Amino acid sequence: MTTINNIMVAIDLSPSSLDALDRGFEITACLNAQITLTHCIEIDFFSGIRELIGTKAESIVSKAIENSREQIETLASNPVRNRGISARIHVDSGLAFNVISKQSELLDTNLLVTGYKGENEAIKFGLGTTSSRLLRKSRCPVLIARNPCEGPYRTILIPVDFSHSSEMSIQLAKKIAPQSDVVLLHVFDMPYESKLRSAGITSDEVSHYKSTCVSNAFNELNKLAVKCGIENARYRSVVEIGHASKLIPDYSKQTQFDLIVMGKHGTHVTDEMLLGSVTKHVLNSSNADVLVVIDSRTPSLDLMHLHH
Repeated sequence: MTTINNIMVAIDLSPSSLDALDRGFEITACLNAQITLTHCIEIDFFSGIRELIGTKAESIVSKAIENSREQIETLASNPVRNRGISARIHVDSGLAFNVISKQSELLDTNLLVTGYKGENEAIKFGLGTTSSRLLRKSRCPVLIARNPCEGPYRTILIPVDFSHSSEMSIQLAKKIAPQSDVVLLHVFDMPYESKLRSAGITSDEVSHYKSTCVSNAFNELNKLAVKCGIENARYRSVVEIGHASKLIPDYSKQTQFDLIVMGKHGTHVTDEMLLGSVTKHVLNSSNADVLVVIDSRTPSLDLMHLHH
């Protein structure tokens, strides 16, 4: 797993982005990393009034950038918030997604932190928002902060599908919250159970097949934990049968996790439109912060082998 030494927080001065700011400082302190706070003055607003204000447009944009920088400097200089860390601040104008992406690549950012909701609190996380575009296109892990930072993460849920991104998720969780308790959750579905029964497969045979799949999954989860170096006292394994998009958020709410760490496969152009149904559903349904780990490689076939 790549060392996390350059953290960027996308901040638009909304309450949600201030939660992201606090979490960014907390993780930066834990990892002894560098932190950059990036803010964008949305160009759409100024383009709409440019014809009315004429030559004053550029000076107004410059003033807006200056005012935003002063606000962010005030926030970042608060010793309670910054934990003794000095942050770099970048303020620019343009389209937020483009500004943040460009700055992230320029600084070789390896963890991007953003809020769940943007400046418009009426807009729920969804396609078209800056945060969701960053999630779909980012080449580094993206942490979506939904809650105020009350110290290091204590309980972490890691859904595991036995792809390479599952291992990456565990390694990253260990880095940002080394003292947390971890649950490794594997969920698999049996959509053809009714067809098996109608084909003459007995209930005992179906139950045996389920038990075998569950047993295999527990064995693989424990092997993965050993491979990733998680102490026995720091994790437990859970296997559930059903739809991952429903079971993962439900399980996270029942157990009150601070953080969910999930993998995302690929950075193909189609990711601009498709984030992934399970990841997207967890983002919309869970109450916890969500860390999405990006794996540019193709999904592993280990899961298929496991269940057959």
